Amino acid sequence: MEVNWSSAEAATLDELGLLVYRSRLLGSDSDLVNRGGGNTSIKRTVPDFRGRPVPVTLPGPVRWDRVSTISTDPAGTFWLCSSQEGLMRWRDGALTAVTDIPGVSTRNCAYSQTDRAGRVWAGFADARVAVFTNGAAQSYWVAEGLATGDVAAIHEDRTGTMWV
Repeated sequence: MEVNWSSAEAATLDELGLLVYRSRLLGSDSDLVNRGGGNTSIKRTVPDFRGRPVPVTLPGPVRWDRVSTISTDPAGTFWLCSSQEGLMRWRDGALTAVTDIPGVSTRNCAYSQTDRAGRVWAGFADARVAVFTNGAAQSYWVAEGLATGDVAAIHEDRTGTMWV
């Protein structure tokens, strides 16, 4: 295996920059890519609801206890689902709320997943799913065949089929 890590380049990066650098190096080697899931994250230790130390971190002023998932797209953008803030993007050092999703009226984002094609899937509490392809959103809900109720999980199987 070829080692592509550059200590000189890594020394110039902040914590988030190191995460993106490491993620891109891992993602560039098809032998190391975890197909069907496995997003990269920065870890810090914080107490969970029982007071036990748990490794986790979030950028900016996000409530840590309200984020259900963090995923990344091929461009290195982090997508965060929060029950309070909704769907958010962390890109180029800025955290922004994603509010331009057709048909999605709730801010209660429950789950996000990036598929093999690099599309970001986000599930919401109003039984809707938004799929982002190159930044453009398409939403789906009961009329398109989704079950009613909160979206609890999104999964891509070995054949590339997405399950909601």
